[in-house]
Amino acid sequence: QENNRKFAGKTGGEVIAAKLREYGVSDVFMYSGGAVMPVIDAFHDTEHFNYYITAHEQSLGHAATGYAKVSGKTGVCIVTSGPGLTNMVTPILDATNDSTPLLCLSGQVPLAAMGSSAFQECPATDITRSITKWNHCLQSAEEIPFVLDHAMWLTQHGKKGAVHVDIPKCVSAGKYCPDKAMNLCNDSIAQWRYLHNMHASETQTQTSNSRSSTSLEKWNQRAHEYASKIKHLQCPVDEDKLKQMAALINHAKCPVFYMGQGANHASDELHAAAVTARIPVTTTLHAMGLMDETHELSLKMCGMHGHYAANHALQNADLIIAIGSRFDDRTTGNITKYAPKAKQAAAMGTGGIIHVNIHAGEFNKVLTTDYNFLMDARVFLQSLLPHLSAPKNSVASARQAWLSQIDEWRREYPYQYEMASEARIKTQDVIKSINGYIHARVKPMQHATQKSVIVTTGVGNHQMYSTQFIDWYRPNQMISSGSLGVMGCSNGYAIGAQIADRNSLVISIDGDGSFNMTSSELMTMVKYKLPIKVAVVNDGSLTMVKIWEKLFYGERYVATHNPCNPDYVALAKAYGLNALGCDNVHDLAQSVSDLMESDGPTLCEFKVLGEECYPLVAPGKALDDMILWDTSMQEKMAKMEGQMAPS
Repeated sequence: QENNRKFAGKTGGEVIAAKLREYGVSDVFMYSGGAVMPVIDAFHDTEHFNYYITAHEQSLGHAATGYAKVSGKTGVCIVTSGPGLTNMVTPILDATNDSTPLLCLSGQVPLAAMGSSAFQECPATDITRSITKWNHCLQSAEEIPFVLDHAMWLTQHGKKGAVHVDIPKCVSAGKYCPDKAMNLCNDSIAQWRYLHNMHASETQTQTSNSRSSTSLEKWNQRAHEYASKIKHLQCPVDEDKLKQMAALINHAKCPVFYMGQGANHASDELHAAAVTARIPVTTTLHAMGLMDETHELSLKMCGMHGHYAANHALQNADLIIAIGSRFDDRTTGNITKYAPKAKQAAAMGTGGIIHVNIHAGEFNKVLTTDYNFLMDARVFLQSLLPHLSAPKNSVASARQAWLSQIDEWRREYPYQYEMASEARIKTQDVIKSINGYIHARVKPMQHATQKSVIVTTGVGNHQMYSTQFIDWYRPNQMISSGSLGVMGCSNGYAIGAQIADRNSLVISIDGDGSFNMTSSELMTMVKYKLPIKVAVVNDGSLTMVKIWEKLFYGERYVATHNPCNPDYVALAKAYGLNALGCDNVHDLAQSVSDLMESDGPTLCEFKVLGEECYPLVAPGKALDDMILWDTSMQEKMAKMEGQMAPS
């Protein structure tokens, strides 16, 4: 009752602001509009909130996502109805697909006007139903406290993701009535307590965007249905099964850790396990840096453009320990040809595939695994560590031979490319130079300065080169769009990352095609004095897709050339950034240094030559059937024959 009374007389918008304060939210990303004004108005008191306005709602959502990825907190964004919400669809799906906690609050026309094609109306919850963990259209101000409690909780629990709450203007402008709230709570509190005491799976009962008010009876029915579908996130640790797995690992001759984003909070435990048992580590894109990539046991990223040693290790391992990963198609190649040695070992009882995941829906979804653990990655590793031992006797000899084979693959097949003639530069040169700066000037001083590096990217060749030619040394260091592959996300991510970590050096690496989509966010960097360093690698085309046209479509180039790119240096200066340019290898190192050490937001345009990104696993091929940089064109075309371009 006391909790209800504290909101007495407040508008729905004011209740929302008060609840966000309760959750410890200090940074909110918002864009105003008519239907959401009663909510926005509640943020006029900036003593409790910092609010950030981007140039476009899509970048607002990406900024909130970048903020969440770096801080670990739920990113909160507020947009208006209609186009405000539809512009958020891409970042909402991006956050859900990449398991990032995001809360989207959208304005909506009044309940009485819903369904009438009113100005800036859209069927918001119908649109977001399949791309969120949960969504709900509020029916009264009295619902707000416990709906937001549940929404915030869901963003962070289980497999993290996006939640959407739609707020009709009559609800946000209406007054909160404690007596009505008590009646609502008395009938619903038992169900909601049950919901909050359970661990949520991804199976959610969705809500209606109906014009008519939702009755309490229907609300309770939804709560019951939802509760009946909930599965526990984490099984109790089965010591016997754990000891069985430890014995399997301790006796494996050629094991490998395959780590995903779900293990990013378990870096110390992974390092201890890998070093103790002498097991090499490969990662997905989102887990790069989970094991310092300069460590001898790191194989860097695996997959379509992954390291030769990583892909061959997975194909030749007798035991794959997959933790926090989901066997995405970009990391497995042709699934029927994946991990043949591990499958053979499983049949003999000497190996196989261990899968650890916090979400039951990931088990056996892509491929059948042999040992599944429904639990948190850190809990698994912490429980496993006491049972791991250094290799002994014949296992020690086999393990050393395994590591020697991996070292040989690394030496013979590093990431390579041919230098450009006439002192021209390639994207790889730029990325390598940035990596050199990071490891010479930032990493050695990180403990003294408490300053680290966060790199954001768009999507395309520059993204893949960043995975290859930067040696990542801590988790969550590269912020990029993985599953959805969103071009234009880098600037938004960088804005959110810099707001979340003011002390770090935030670098946005973007291709010209990707950068063109959200270049207006340079204004946001200047507005909030965010010292982001923007590296635009300009080769005048959508190079990744253009290369696929070359390899798969008979060099018929359509809609992949950017002949009218602006002068990015002049554009940046027009927005008020520092800006410089580089087009030759002689000036490259100094240009990178000048970019990184400049005060305030700065852009450098690197005019580069575009080319194919290798190594490449062609569609339909096994993970270790790789096209290398020096493979002849005849061999390349033979490998591509009969295949479609990647999606």
